[in-house]
Amino acid sequence: LSTWPDSGTVMVPLGDSIAIVFSEPMQKKSVEEHFRLSPEMDFRERRWQGTTWILRFERPFTSGETYVGFFGHGFRRRIAP
Repeated sequence: LSTWPDSGTVMVPLGDSIAIVFSEPMQKKSVEEHFRLSPEMDFRERRWQGTTWILRFERPFTSGETYVGFFGHGFRRRIAP
């Protein structure tokens, strides 16, 4: 799992999106249902490009605010048929 911006990064440009890259195919619905962002923000768009999940928010991040994204228990990798 990797992210953009990278985990722990400070002084990030005030964009409106993040990308989460998984090392293997995931059950997309389980990922989407178990992701949380604090403080909460409304999504403008959520889309997948292969194993990368791209989240665009309704507004840019706020200067001086710390955001934390995390997954609750239950998100799963996709099992090959």
